[in-house]
Amino acid sequence: RYVAQGDYGPAMRHYLDALEREPGNAPALARLSWLLLQIGQTQPAWETVNQALAIDPVLTEALWFRANIQ
Repeated sequence: RYVAQGDYGPAMRHYLDALEREPGNAPALARLSWLLLQIGQTQPAWETVNQALAIDPVLTEALWFRANIQ
């Protein structure tokens, strides 16, 4: 919801809090990668989406994000 509204600060806190509680949460990592791309952090976005795919190599959302980041 935050990302869709362009409210990136709260979105970033939300994803980082979720990942602190559950570091292996592939969907949260994928969505964080998309957020990073939206704020112009291409390299961190690439690294984060690849972390998500290392956990879940068939996560459709992460595959789509990676294609867009690339």
